[in-house]
Order: sequence, then C-alpha cells, then structure tokens
Amino acid sequence: MGQISKFGAAALPLLLACSGPAAETCPAGTTEAAAGGCVEQVQQAGRSYQGRSYQGRSYQGRSYQGRSYQGRSYQGAGPAVSTILGISVGGVAVEGVEIQGTVLKGTVGGQTLSGADFIGATVTQVDGDWAFDATITNVQADPGDPSGEVLLYTLKAQNLDTGTLDNICDPDPWGGQYATPIYGSWDQTGARQNITTDMMFGCTSGVVAKCVRWGYKPWKTVNGKSLADYHQACTRMARADYCGDGVSHTMDATLIDMYDDLRIQEKTPFQLLSPLLFDAAWTPKGAYCMAKDRWLQLLSLATVTVECKTKFLNLFPLLETSPVDSSDLCLIKRSDVARSEVRIDNRSALNISLN
Repeated sequence: MGQISKFGAAALPLLLACSGPAAETCPAGTTEAAAGGCVEQVQQAGRSYQGRSYQGRSYQGRSYQGRSYQGRSYQGAGPAVSTILGISVGGVAVEGVEIQGTVLKGTVGGQTLSGADFIGATVTQVDGDWAFDATITNVQADPGDPSGEVLLYTLKAQNLDTGTLDNICDPDPWGGQYATPIYGSWDQTGARQNITTDMMFGCTSGVVAKCVRWGYKPWKTVNGKSLADYHQACTRMARADYCGDGVSHTMDATLIDMYDDLRIQEKTPFQLLSPLLFDAAWTPKGAYCMAKDRWLQLLSLATVTVECKTKFLNLFPLLETSPVDSSDLCLIKRSDVARSEVRIDNRSALNISLN
C-alpha cells in the first residue's frame, strides 16, 4: 500500500476524510481497442488516474522462457525497469534499433523496419541478471493522442506454468494492456538516467508511459522548453514522490487533476460534487511546495526519512503561491529546490485510508 508523508503540522488541518475513486473499465471518454480493453479517447482537461509503478508490470508467480523472473513494482525500494537488450525478426537480429518518438526503427538484411513492421518481432529485455523474451503482437496509434505521435504496442510472452500467452503489462485503469517505448532508465531515487543509450517499454499502467500519453513527451520542445523536465516532474507528481527520493506516497487508481505552465494539461473547472484541492507544485526533483498530502493513513505508522522531512522545514514565507497557478497556495516548501524549477501543479481529493 502507499505510504503517507508527514511533513509537519502546517499541512495537517487539510487532511480530511474522503475515499478515493475505484478504478473504472471503459468509462465515458474511452474507446474499445481492437486488441481488447479500453484506451483513453478524450481526457477531461487534466483529470486522470495515477499510480505507483514506473513500468507498470508485475511477474510475481510467473515463469517465462524457462527463466523465473520476479518483477518488482517501483514502490520505493528502487525501480525494476527492464531495458531492451535486443530485438529480432525471424531469428535475425534487428540492427540499428532506435526510437523516434515512440516509433521503433531498425533494419534487417538492408530492409528498413518502422512501427507496425515490428509486429511478430521478439524483444529480449533484461533487468539485472534476469532476462526474458516477449513478442510484439500488435501496434496501433493511441486514439487519445491527436498528434498521432504515440504508438501503443502489445507485448506477450508464454507463461510456462499455464501454457498461455500472457500480456506482459498489468491492466491500466481502463483495462488496456499496452506499452510504449522510450529512451532512458530510472535509478533508485526515481531520476531518469542513460537517456541516449538505454531503451525500455513502459506499460500504460505505469507512470512512465502515462506521462507520455498525458502529453509530456520527453523528445519534444514546446515554446523553447524541453519536455524532458516536464516528463520527469510528471513521474514525480504521479507517484507523489514529494522528496524526489523515489518513495511513493500515494495509492494506485487515485484521481488527480494536473496542469502546467505550457497548458499541455489544463486545470479542470471546480466541481462541487467532487471537489479536488491543490496538492503540490512539482519539479523534476520532487515537490517544491505543498498544501496537503495526497493520502492520509490512520492505522499505519507510515514513515518518511529524516532527510526528507528536513527538506520541508523551510516555512518562510509560510504562504506562497505556485508559479503555475497563482490560486494554488502552498503551506510548506522545500529548502533545496528553486521556484524556477516548478513545471506542474496537481489537485486531488481529500483522501483517507484506514490501512
């Protein structure tokens, strides 16, 4: 379960009871995909569901290709993001594999492959000393991306325990089980690394792919600003990684509203029956300042490192507005992050859990 941060009494008055939303299947604003499940069609402003997993996959209890592969969702102990070791077609290695946006590129026998040409290809992925093979069974455009830049890949691997061909991705909140490729890997603190060498598949149930689908495409520039920082800030925001130490302080399928200074995502108008209140202003290093915790847990003694707590001891000025939206009022702020680094704000409900 997610952990709740405790950054001082200044934030506690805002931590009131309200249950978080349950995950939905094919709600309004989504469409049934040809490969099964649902994908987002039109997102209501910046409202969507976040989670804690970086890559969005879990292999607990499964055995693939004769090699037991125990997946570890990224929940503070360090990310288990598998990197692409190689891709082959018909047993022949694809040369010069690269990613342009989310489009896989490469050559086999002098023939250029791109996007859907990789259907049927075998992808070998490695995490530490463990490796497994998966087959790309489908490639389709993301109907929620009007630019057509985001492709969704379906990857399946044989489960030797059951003999079935399983999708390697966990279902996202809309039931979709897709992945999209991206450059980079993430270290123990949740910082993106090796952005020009490593390649990975992020499932749509994980925050790496979610942030791409939300419009924070790290390969792009908007108004002279690279979106790489926005994507990194988004992964911090989605996981409620307040201190930028890789520790998540949220629960899966929590409804959030996100918005940024580039208007890639815009603030949802206030809704009286389902109010969302300002959480925090986010940078690539975590939260710059905050008004409340995303979740309050009553029965568990959730802990945050002393180092993390210390980062929020700077209470002067006590009240400060976010540079993204002047109506967002912070009560506490980090002492080691600059205001100029803020990229995204978010709101959420007043969530409480007895766990």
